[in-house]
Amino acid sequence: MKNILTLQNKISPDDFTPLDETYFQKENMDTEEIGYWKASWIRLKSNKIAMTALVLIVLMMIFAFIGPLLSPYSYDQQVRGDEALWPCLAHPFGTDRLGRDILVRCMIGTRISMIVGLLVCYAFGTVWFMVAYARSTGAVGLMAVLGWCVFPFIIPDLIKIALAYVLSGKVRKYAR
Repeated sequence: MKNILTLQNKISPDDFTPLDETYFQKENMDTEEIGYWKASWIRLKSNKIAMTALVLIVLMMIFAFIGPLLSPYSYDQQVRGDEALWPCLAHPFGTDRLGRDILVRCMIGTRISMIVGLLVCYAFGTVWFMVAYARSTGAVGLMAVLGWCVFPFIIPDLIKIALAYVLSGKVRKYAR
């Protein structure tokens, strides 16, 4: 209570007088305006750990998506005579018992893992958004968001159901 009383004694009505117009004219506003994305990029560049992680993610994406295109082997190609090889120049990670290149198989596995990771992040982000929106608006908001999230997946499913119905009739016709 003593601190508040001493603060009240230091404040006078003269502290609340309006500023004159020359006060703002003296102020120099020569700073460049930057947008949200540019400010975010500057902040990201200043964080060494985040930049290292970004470089590693980009290298993994190159390894997973471009690497198999540059390799002379496919993930399921069996090279006869090269079964169960140790790492060498022709096969940097070696080969398995069937003669398949392990490096290409690692590239394909990394691609699948990255795609699954992105899908899981999308799914959890969608669920988090639904929960946050439902808490703020109630059941009507939840149904709106649920419809917005589920609708893109319904159309392909309806196409699959229609295609299965059409093909099942043709299969039955040929089975007789």
